[in-house]
Amino acid sequence: MTDSAAVRRSRERLVLRSPSSIWLVAVVVAVGIFLLGDAIVRGQWIVALRALPWIALVAWLFFAVLVRPSVVVTRERLEIVNVWRRFELPWAAIDHLESRYQLRAHLVDGRLVRSWGAPAAGLDRAPRAVADDQRLRASGSRAGRAALPPTHLVIDRWLAAAAERDERAGVVAGAPPGPSAGGAGAVEGVIVRIDWWVPAVTAALLLSLIPATLA
Repeated sequence: MTDSAAVRRSRERLVLRSPSSIWLVAVVVAVGIFLLGDAIVRGQWIVALRALPWIALVAWLFFAVLVRPSVVVTRERLEIVNVWRRFELPWAAIDHLESRYQLRAHLVDGRLVRSWGAPAAGLDRAPRAVADDQRLRASGSRAGRAALPPTHLVIDRWLAAAAERDERAGVVAGAPPGPSAGGAGAVEGVIVRIDWWVPAVTAALLLSLIPATLA
Protein backbone atom coordinates (compact mmCIF):
# COMPACT_ATOMS: atom_id res chain seq x y z
CA MET A 1 0.00 0.00 0.00
CA THR A 2 2.81 2.35 0.92
CA ASP A 3 4.77 1.44 -2.21
CA SER A 4 1.81 2.12 -4.49
CA ALA A 5 1.23 5.47 -2.79
CA ALA A 6 4.91 6.36 -3.28
CA VAL A 7 4.75 5.39 -6.96
CA ARG A 8 1.62 7.47 -7.44
CA ARG A 9 3.21 10.49 -5.78
CA SER A 10 6.34 10.14 -7.93
CA ARG A 11 4.22 10.09 -11.07
CA GLU A 12 2.38 13.22 -9.96
CA ARG A 13 5.70 15.02 -9.36
CA LEU A 14 6.73 17.17 -12.32
CA VAL A 15 10.13 18.88 -12.65
CA LEU A 16 10.43 21.76 -15.13
CA ARG A 17 13.68 23.36 -16.26
CA SER A 18 15.02 24.79 -19.49
CA PRO A 19 16.22 21.93 -21.75
CA SER A 20 18.77 24.22 -23.42
CA SER A 21 20.58 24.67 -20.10
CA ILE A 22 21.22 20.93 -19.86
CA TRP A 23 22.69 20.84 -23.36
CA LEU A 24 24.86 23.86 -22.63
CA VAL A 25 26.34 22.26 -19.51
CA ALA A 26 26.89 19.02 -21.42
CA VAL A 27 28.85 20.94 -24.08
CA VAL A 28 30.98 22.67 -21.42
CA VAL A 29 31.77 19.33 -19.75
CA ALA A 30 32.57 17.70 -23.10
CA VAL A 31 34.96 20.54 -24.04
CA GLY A 32 36.64 20.32 -20.66
CA ILE A 33 37.13 16.56 -20.95
CA PHE A 34 38.51 16.99 -24.47
CA LEU A 35 41.05 19.59 -23.31
CA LEU A 36 42.16 17.43 -20.38
CA GLY A 37 42.42 14.37 -22.59
CA ASP A 38 44.45 16.26 -25.18
CA ALA A 39 46.91 17.45 -22.53
CA ILE A 40 47.26 13.94 -21.09
CA VAL A 41 47.81 12.38 -24.51
CA ARG A 42 50.57 14.92 -25.16
CA GLY A 43 52.13 14.01 -21.84
CA GLN A 44 51.51 17.44 -20.33
CA TRP A 45 50.36 16.21 -16.93
CA ILE A 46 51.25 19.46 -15.16
CA VAL A 47 49.09 21.44 -17.58
CA ALA A 48 46.23 18.99 -17.08
CA LEU A 49 46.47 19.21 -13.28
CA ARG A 50 46.53 23.00 -13.39
CA ALA A 51 43.55 23.15 -15.75
CA LEU A 52 41.43 20.61 -13.84
CA PRO A 53 40.27 22.96 -11.02
CA TRP A 54 39.37 25.68 -13.53
CA ILE A 55 37.37 23.29 -15.69
CA ALA A 56 35.61 21.87 -12.63
CA LEU A 57 34.75 25.36 -11.39
CA VAL A 58 33.35 26.48 -14.75
CA ALA A 59 31.29 23.29 -15.12
CA TRP A 60 29.98 23.63 -11.56
CA LEU A 61 28.99 27.29 -12.04
CA PHE A 62 27.15 26.43 -15.25
CA PHE A 63 25.32 23.65 -13.42
CA ALA A 64 24.46 25.77 -10.38
CA VAL A 65 23.22 28.75 -12.41
CA LEU A 66 21.57 27.00 -15.39
CA VAL A 67 20.58 23.43 -14.45
CA ARG A 68 19.84 23.54 -10.73
CA PRO A 69 17.15 26.29 -10.95
CA SER A 70 13.87 24.54 -11.65
CA VAL A 71 10.21 24.31 -10.77
CA VAL A 72 8.81 21.21 -9.06
CA VAL A 73 5.06 20.65 -9.21
CA THR A 74 3.26 18.21 -6.92
CA ARG A 75 -0.34 17.73 -5.90
CA GLU A 76 0.18 19.64 -2.67
CA ARG A 77 2.55 22.47 -3.57
CA LEU A 78 4.72 24.37 -6.01
CA GLU A 79 8.45 24.24 -5.27
CA ILE A 80 10.70 26.89 -6.81
CA VAL A 81 14.39 25.99 -6.74
CA ASN A 82 16.86 28.80 -7.36
CA VAL A 83 20.66 28.78 -7.17
CA TRP A 84 20.97 28.37 -3.41
CA ARG A 85 17.43 28.80 -2.13
CA ARG A 86 14.24 26.79 -2.52
CA PHE A 87 10.68 27.88 -1.82
CA GLU A 88 7.94 25.38 -0.96
CA LEU A 89 4.62 27.08 -1.70
CA PRO A 90 1.30 25.37 -0.92
CA TRP A 91 -1.19 26.01 -3.69
CA ALA A 92 -3.47 27.80 -1.23
CA ALA A 93 -0.72 30.35 -0.57
CA ILE A 94 -0.50 31.41 -4.24
CA ASP A 95 -2.71 34.27 -5.34
CA HIS A 96 -1.72 34.11 -9.01
CA LEU A 97 1.09 33.13 -11.37
CA GLU A 98 2.61 35.14 -14.15
CA SER A 99 5.66 35.31 -16.41
CA ARG A 100 7.84 38.33 -17.03
CA TYR A 101 10.78 36.48 -18.63
CA GLN A 102 10.63 34.25 -15.53
CA LEU A 103 7.98 32.46 -13.50
CA ARG A 104 6.70 34.65 -10.68
CA ALA A 105 4.40 33.47 -7.91
CA HIS A 106 2.43 36.15 -6.11
CA LEU A 107 1.45 35.00 -2.64
CA VAL A 108 -1.76 35.95 -0.88
CA ASP A 109 0.21 37.88 1.74
CA GLY A 110 1.74 40.12 -0.93
CA ARG A 111 5.15 38.46 -1.19
CA LEU A 112 6.67 37.71 -4.59
CA VAL A 113 8.75 34.61 -5.36
CA ARG A 114 10.72 34.53 -8.61
CA SER A 115 12.00 31.44 -10.40
CA TRP A 116 15.36 31.67 -12.14
CA GLY A 117 15.17 28.62 -14.33
CA ALA A 118 11.65 27.57 -15.30
CA PRO A 119 10.63 27.53 -18.98
CA ALA A 120 7.95 30.03 -18.05
CA ALA A 121 6.77 31.46 -21.38
CA GLY A 122 3.01 31.83 -21.45
CA LEU A 123 2.28 31.70 -17.74
CA ASP A 124 1.00 35.27 -17.88
CA ARG A 125 -2.24 33.74 -19.18
CA ALA A 126 -3.02 32.54 -15.67
CA PRO A 127 -5.43 33.38 -14.27
CA ARG A 128 -6.59 36.14 -16.60
CA ALA A 129 -7.10 33.96 -19.73
CA VAL A 130 -7.41 30.53 -18.18
CA ALA A 131 -10.52 29.87 -20.26
CA ASP A 132 -8.50 30.13 -23.47
CA ASP A 133 -5.96 27.60 -22.20
CA GLN A 134 -8.75 25.27 -21.13
CA ARG A 135 -10.32 25.42 -24.59
CA LEU A 136 -6.97 24.56 -26.20
CA ARG A 137 -6.46 21.62 -23.85
CA ALA A 138 -10.03 20.41 -24.33
CA SER A 139 -9.70 20.52 -28.11
CA GLY A 140 -7.11 17.74 -28.03
CA SER A 141 -5.75 18.87 -31.38
CA ARG A 142 -2.06 18.88 -32.22
CA ALA A 143 -2.18 22.62 -32.91
CA GLY A 144 -3.87 23.24 -29.58
CA ARG A 145 -1.25 21.28 -27.66
CA ALA A 146 1.57 23.03 -29.52
CA ALA A 147 0.13 26.42 -28.59
CA LEU A 148 0.53 25.70 -24.87
CA PRO A 149 3.81 26.18 -22.99
CA PRO A 150 5.23 23.24 -20.99
CA THR A 151 4.42 25.06 -17.79
CA HIS A 152 0.67 25.03 -18.46
CA LEU A 153 0.65 22.03 -16.10
CA VAL A 154 1.54 24.43 -13.31
CA ILE A 155 -1.64 26.31 -14.07
CA ASP A 156 -3.63 23.08 -14.16
CA ARG A 157 -2.39 22.00 -10.73
CA TRP A 158 -3.04 25.46 -9.27
CA LEU A 159 -6.56 25.58 -10.69
CA ALA A 160 -7.30 22.02 -9.57
CA ALA A 161 -6.21 22.84 -6.02
CA ALA A 162 -8.31 26.02 -6.06
CA ALA A 163 -11.33 24.06 -7.34
CA GLU A 164 -10.95 21.48 -4.57
CA ARG A 165 -10.79 24.21 -1.92
CA ASP A 166 -13.82 25.97 -3.41
CA GLU A 167 -15.74 22.69 -3.46
CA ARG A 168 -14.95 22.00 0.17
CA ALA A 169 -15.91 25.57 1.08
CA GLY A 170 -19.13 25.36 -0.93
CA VAL A 171 -18.27 28.15 -3.34
CA VAL A 172 -20.86 28.61 -6.09
CA ALA A 173 -19.85 27.04 -9.41
CA GLY A 174 -18.63 29.54 -11.96
CA ALA A 175 -16.83 31.77 -9.47
CA PRO A 176 -13.40 32.95 -10.62
CA PRO A 177 -10.59 30.51 -9.70
CA GLY A 178 -8.17 31.41 -7.00
CA PRO A 179 -7.24 30.91 -3.39
CA SER A 180 -10.44 32.55 -2.15
CA ALA A 181 -11.05 29.80 0.37
CA GLY A 182 -7.48 29.95 1.67
CA GLY A 183 -7.10 33.48 2.89
CA ALA A 184 -4.06 35.00 4.44
CA GLY A 185 -3.63 32.12 6.89
CA ALA A 186 -2.74 29.79 4.02
CA VAL A 187 0.78 31.20 3.83
CA GLU A 188 1.66 29.46 7.09
CA GLY A 189 2.77 26.48 5.00
CA VAL A 190 5.34 28.48 3.01
CA ILE A 191 8.87 27.16 3.62
CA VAL A 192 12.08 28.91 2.53
CA ARG A 193 15.25 26.82 2.66
CA ILE A 194 18.86 27.78 1.97
CA ASP A 195 20.95 24.97 0.48
CA TRP A 196 24.29 25.78 2.08
CA TRP A 197 26.05 23.01 0.17
CA VAL A 198 25.86 25.07 -3.04
CA PRO A 199 28.04 27.98 -1.80
CA ALA A 200 30.17 25.44 0.12
CA VAL A 201 31.03 23.54 -3.07
CA THR A 202 31.69 26.82 -4.87
CA ALA A 203 34.05 27.97 -2.10
CA ALA A 204 35.87 24.60 -2.11
CA LEU A 205 36.43 24.82 -5.86
CA LEU A 206 37.68 28.40 -5.53
CA LEU A 207 40.15 27.28 -2.85
CA SER A 208 41.35 24.48 -5.11
CA LEU A 209 42.49 27.14 -7.59
CA ILE A 210 45.09 28.48 -5.18
CA PRO A 211 47.64 25.62 -5.58
CA ALA A 212 47.08 25.60 -9.35
CA THR A 213 47.71 29.35 -9.51
CA LEU A 214 50.80 29.30 -7.32
CA ALA A 215 52.34 26.26 -9.01
